[in-house]
Amino acid sequence: MSLSMFIAILASLNGVGLASTLVARVSLGTNWQSLGNGFFIFCLLMIGVLTPLSFVWGVAYCMACGTTLAVMAVTAVLDFERHRDRPFADTSPISTSAR
Repeated sequence: MSLSMFIAILASLNGVGLASTLVARVSLGTNWQSLGNGFFIFCLLMIGVLTPLSFVWGVAYCMACGTTLAVMAVTAVLDFERHRDRPFADTSPISTSAR
């Protein structure tokens, strides 16, 4: 496999990984949510395995995969829906005036 083909495959896999974050976020609250989350988890695992493997071919490739992995991990835990009612938000025994 030539280097240019490897770079194209690596770039496309990173692009699919980043696109899966968008799919997972857009599908929130729809009938497609479990499918979108499953696709995201698959891509997260794929990039997670690809990141240390890409170090063999060069540091630049590892940095690209590592950046994709970091963006995917942050997007997975970031809460974009702060405006929604949270069912357990006000169950603290501490009064709101003491907080």
